[in-house]
Amino acid sequence: MRIVQVNTVETGANGITNVMLGYCTAILKLAKDIRFDLVCINEPEEKYTRPFLESGGKVYVLSRLKHPLEYRKQLGKIFRGADAVHAHGNSATLALEMEAAFNAGVPLRIAHSHNTASRFKILDAVLRPSFYRYCNLRAACGADAGRWLFKDRRFEVFNNGIDTEKFAFNPKLRKEARAALGIGNGLCVLHIGLFNEAKNQSFLIEAFAELLKRRPDSKLILIGDGPLKEKVHAKAEALLPKGSCIFINNTDRIPYYLSAADVFAMPSLHEGLPLVLLEAQDSGIICICSENITKEADKTGLLRFLPLGSPENWADEMASVKARDREKQSFLARERMKKEGLDIADAAKKLLDFYRDERQEFRVAVVAHNLTAGGAERVVARLLNSWAESGVNCSLVLTEKTKHFYTVPGNVNIYEVEENSKNPLINKWRRFKKVRDILTDIYPDVVLSMPEEIGIYVLAAMKGTKIPVVVSERNNPWKMPDKPITRLMRILTYPSAAALIFQTKKARSFFPRKQRKKGRILPNPLDISALPEPIEPGAEREKIIYSVGRLEKQKNFFCLVDAFEIFHRRYPLYRLVIFGEGTQREALQEYITGKGLKKSVFMPGTVKEPMRTVKNGTAFVLSSDYEGMPNALIEAMACGVPCIATDCPSGGPNELIDDGVNGYLVPVGDHTKIAEDLERIISEKEKTENICREAIKLRSKFDSQVVCPHWLDFLKEVSVL
Repeated sequence: MRIVQVNTVETGANGITNVMLGYCTAILKLAKDIRFDLVCINEPEEKYTRPFLESGGKVYVLSRLKHPLEYRKQLGKIFRGADAVHAHGNSATLALEMEAAFNAGVPLRIAHSHNTASRFKILDAVLRPSFYRYCNLRAACGADAGRWLFKDRRFEVFNNGIDTEKFAFNPKLRKEARAALGIGNGLCVLHIGLFNEAKNQSFLIEAFAELLKRRPDSKLILIGDGPLKEKVHAKAEALLPKGSCIFINNTDRIPYYLSAADVFAMPSLHEGLPLVLLEAQDSGIICICSENITKEADKTGLLRFLPLGSPENWADEMASVKARDREKQSFLARERMKKEGLDIADAAKKLLDFYRDERQEFRVAVVAHNLTAGGAERVVARLLNSWAESGVNCSLVLTEKTKHFYTVPGNVNIYEVEENSKNPLINKWRRFKKVRDILTDIYPDVVLSMPEEIGIYVLAAMKGTKIPVVVSERNNPWKMPDKPITRLMRILTYPSAAALIFQTKKARSFFPRKQRKKGRILPNPLDISALPEPIEPGAEREKIIYSVGRLEKQKNFFCLVDAFEIFHRRYPLYRLVIFGEGTQREALQEYITGKGLKKSVFMPGTVKEPMRTVKNGTAFVLSSDYEGMPNALIEAMACGVPCIATDCPSGGPNELIDDGVNGYLVPVGDHTKIAEDLERIISEKEKTENICREAIKLRSKFDSQVVCPHWLDFLKEVSVL
């Protein structure tokens, strides 16, 4: 990983240089895959450049203030191909470095604030807008320095060294924590670390099981996250009594748990010099470690080293730990660690993790209207739920601030854009300028925008940013977007799309060859786990016809009402229920009343899980004039409901339904044919049962566990083109 450090003050005997040099030196001891380059504004002494040169990096000396334009030009050349640029300073003049990094396509552009004031007050004020635009990661030596340079924007504090007081033993915290955790007077064993093979938590579970035979009132606390957490959790449930082992996610309350603990256990297979052992020693805890951990980690005499062969030996060692004067032990350990000069280690480890986490995660940003009830919104929610669960760094940018109908995981970063200008053009311009600012700040690997109208404006807004934008077409391209100006913008912007996602072959055929070539047909994901199971074959169905959709012109519910009127004359016991909301509610209600169907046709509004009701119905009808790939139809078929759909453009129903095999297709607007097929469904029972069995087979094709990874794989392909 290539990281370019930029020192905007003279590289010499000063605070910023010492902090920067301390970070780099410590990180290079922890990691062999890091290369640091240095950009400085003066010819530094050899002792300041040695760590950079030894890492395989280069040192560049440039004139910053005298020749800023040439400086920026040279930075562009130096930054090209870097994974990160980390610039140190104390004002918005860092915009020079951030803009050059942005133009060079550097994904991580870190500005590090080291002060709470600047002598370049006017220049600082002028450059702030540009600085905020191009900087996408913010660091500070403290909260005040961060607030000074970044105002209310999120920033990360990297202390200029370990706070030895922070991890000191606290008797009040110990009492509070042990009471909250239900430890009582038992022995508390603590482990903190990433759940992976190297940390060997599985062995610790075995050792703790042996400890409980010796000291049954003991508690084990495991803090952290990682790929093997679920596996370790399962082993704990299998081997340990309920309540004896507590799993806690990564937390900032480490001093709280350190004060509660009596033993710190670290059975690692291999380690360098773990910072967490320094924190544990700072709290005065006996640390039992594997012999694979370097003896240099013992700075206080509190470490005991054991081989990993026998869990029983570990249990014996943990059981032998006696009560001691923790306050005195913590004080002595803290003084020793200060004398050892270990202050920078914790900050360096945190910064290294910051570099790696931000760089290695695949980052996806999705831009959509909102999360109200709708097909595209449902797809957005399902994709984000799947991706976030699989460890993808997900962000969601919504161009409207409304109440959410669908939910997404808490680890998805949500940004809601709100503009209230009375002029719609100004409103839209401001809104998508904010979208651009958010996306360039996040700097994802790829942007997915849907529906098509959103995609058009996102493409325009992101022009020149070098961030690939993928547009998901959600409707009939011959009809949507419906505004001439937006259709013109589609012609102008779609050539710049990194890729297009289509729902049907028919929709793809609308676009020019070049756009078809960089497109992919991907199905909508179906959340099988959330769908109810179909009713038993041959079971009695409710005498209800169902439909689900927005009460808008596109859905043509007037046609459905006409069809039901014909059907109802012969079968008066049946009812029609339409789930959804929209601008045509009042007109539809009047139409229903005018036909004398007020007691037989109902519109209960939007419901959270309509298929739990629809699955019991006689039939589901989609009467739309045009569609993309209708989610409601997919779900109804997957629930084994007999379905009738109009054979509408752009071909979604046609690709779902094999007429007479797994459903019925009717011409658009043909209410008479809908009525006829409704009658066939209730009269030809054996055929209807066969249709239901065939329709259920859609479950495997649209299963979100299969479909969502396909979407993600395609986005990853696009991100590296």
